[in-house]
Amino acid sequence: MTEYGDAAQFTRPVPPDASLVLGCNWIVGDATGYLLLISRADADEAQSYAESTLPSEGYSCQVGDEPAFICTHTIGGTTYPVDSVETIYVRDGVWIYQSASNTDGEALLTDLVAAVWGS
Repeated sequence: MTEYGDAAQFTRPVPPDASLVLGCNWIVGDATGYLLLISRADADEAQSYAESTLPSEGYSCQVGDEPAFICTHTIGGTTYPVDSVETIYVRDGVWIYQSASNTDGEALLTDLVAAVWGS
């Protein structure tokens, strides 16, 4: 994939007072891409925002194995027959948003979680 900037211009669900720490956007061709936005926020506010806002926006949420709150939302492609899977991972005041189109973002999220929290 080719990186296309820091992704700071993308607007995605995030708690109101969160600050973007890392953003990356990779694209291949017309239908494959990966967007990653990692933000810091107050831990309680991030958890509350995720629990109260994301389900009403179509996300399916659950408590993960670690002390994390994980929400996913699948969006069907309109131009190409490719779904985009959005995943939000909330833990310890870190808000990870990823969107994977025509690629598996779950493996990268697992690696990110291991790199950030060592588990």
